[in-house]
Amino acid sequence: MESVNKFQSLVILLMVAIGILLGQIGFVQTYSEYLITPFLMVMLFLVDHPVLLFFVINFCVGRLVGRVMKLNYEDSVALNLTTLARNSPIALAIAVATFPDRPLISLALIIGPLIELPVLFLIAKILLNIREKQLKIA
Repeated sequence: MESVNKFQSLVILLMVAIGILLGQIGFVQTYSEYLITPFLMVMLFLVDHPVLLFFVINFCVGRLVGRVMKLNYEDSVALNLTTLARNSPIALAIAVATFPDRPLISLALIIGPLIELPVLFLIAKILLNIREKQLKIA
């Protein structure tokens, strides 16, 4: 049973990665000159740290709020994942409509979901591990 769950998790992660890859190929080809500049690579490195901090803080706050509100496991997981997920497609549409001549704004908004989806997958796995530990203790 455990091997089936690991296989399912691997398939889901692979499907998410392929979906992201296929969805972003056109964008990356269009703005590839921005992706390969050293300045942008440094900027993406600097941006990743606040994004990581964003996810860590939101995860901790979501867990704390779930405990304070005495939510059951399912509601606590829903709260955590909803808190971590953002409205990136809406932000992208607004940014492209507002700043059509600024491709770096669109690029920054595209990179967010590329980080967000794998992080949400990892958070789901962490929450499942927490649940398994709680069941073993009880």
